[in-house]
Amino acid sequence: MNYDLKKHVYFISYSKIPSNVAAAVYEGYVGLGFIVNHQTGVIEDISCTLLTKVARDFLRSIIVGYNIDENDVEPLIERIRLLFHGHSQKAICVIVRENYNKYNEWKEVSKKKLLDLVLEPCYSEKVIEAFDLSKMKKYPEKSVYMISYAKIPHNISIAFYKGHTGVGFVIDYTTDEIIDCCFTFITDEAKAYGKMLFMGCKLDNINILNEFYNRIDTLFNGPSKKALCVIVQANYSKYESWKKRKYKKCCFIYGLIGIQFAKIDKIQHIKN
Repeated sequence: MNYDLKKHVYFISYSKIPSNVAAAVYEGYVGLGFIVNHQTGVIEDISCTLLTKVARDFLRSIIVGYNIDENDVEPLIERIRLLFHGHSQKAICVIVRENYNKYNEWKEVSKKKLLDLVLEPCYSEKVIEAFDLSKMKKYPEKSVYMISYAKIPHNISIAFYKGHTGVGFVIDYTTDEIIDCCFTFITDEAKAYGKMLFMGCKLDNINILNEFYNRIDTLFNGPSKKALCVIVQANYSKYESWKKRKYKKCCFIYGLIGIQFAKIDKIQHIKN
């Protein structure tokens, strides 16, 4: 599903699982994220680091659609205990309660910040159409890729690479627009939600960093929050440095390439 900054907020928590079971991608811990429509209180999607798709999909069928504005969390936990009999059941129940508490705390403290966020630049229809997740992506010639990494808490399974997470930006350097992002997060849902925070935004002014920090602080409620802030600052700095050193060189190279293609077209035209 496509996520909407104006109505979706993300919460993720982690809990320890028995050391002798291979229930999750990251040994020893399992993570479960809620993507909540804060206008209705309905959990509209989840992310989960359990190993098997069947287990992830079964949990999704239990949790998605539950309204945590209108209902207490205990009936949802009882439903999980009744229907989900995996080794990670106890950990999942702990996480569900923690995400519920995080959401209620967020409503009291952070929801007001939404009024201050500039939410328009991301996920324009043009960007969605050009970079469909289900298709092979072909990036514009005049684009550049920047990626940075930051350390995350050792007991979370949000990233494939133990201890660190990474975020990459593909930037159209003629417009400074972020046209794609990549994340080392494990779940597709976390990756897709992360894309929504950045895609379509322009790195043409240092003030965009404050916008990113506010979005991450308000909408991405996971233990990697600080790491994401460090990474976006590093990517911005790398891009600014690259523009000063390499931009003119790239324009010159593509200018030469354009001239060569024009010559080839002219020769072919004469032959024909």
